[in-house]
Amino acid sequence: MGNCLSAKSKEPKFIMSKAKSKDMQKLYNIDKKLLGEGSFGKVFKATNKKDKTIAIAIKAIAKANLDQDDLEALENEV
Repeated sequence: MGNCLSAKSKEPKFIMSKAKSKDMQKLYNIDKKLLGEGSFGKVFKATNKKDKTIAIAIKAIAKANLDQDDLEALENEV
């Protein structure tokens, strides 16, 4: 899972993450409304529970059904 932070600075910051869904739910309030969908997963908006000024997009990816070629393509996409 990767998350692109909309930090307090003017420049968005990309962070690669391998966090599990439950880990993200502990840190963020995740909006159930779908922002977008791609070949590898679905994107949702989330806000940090401690600092509501931090909003991120979370792309949820089900990697269990991906073969090695898909995993490599996913790595290149992110």
